[in-house]
Amino acid sequence: NKMKKGDSLVFLARLFNIGEAGVSTGSMNDVISSLNTGISSSTIFGTFVDMIPWIITLVIASFAIFELRKLIKGASKGKVRV
Repeated sequence: NKMKKGDSLVFLARLFNIGEAGVSTGSMNDVISSLNTGISSSTIFGTFVDMIPWIITLVIASFAIFELRKLIKGASKGKVRV
C-alpha cells in the first residue's frame, strides 16, 4: 500500500481528531493554516492520554524480556543472575 500525495495529511488529521478543520492538499499555507486551526493542546494531550496504557505496557514488556534474557543466558552457564 503506497501512500498517495495528501495521505500523510489525512493520517495526521485522523491522529489528532481534526474534524471540521479538514485537510487541504493545496498550497503549503493552506496546510499550515488547517493544522493550526485543528491541532490544539487539548487534542494533543487527549491523544497522549490515550497512548499512556500502551506506553506502560511496552515498558513492562521490555523489562520482562530483558530479565528473561538474563535468566536464560545465566541458566545456560549454570548460573542464575537476579
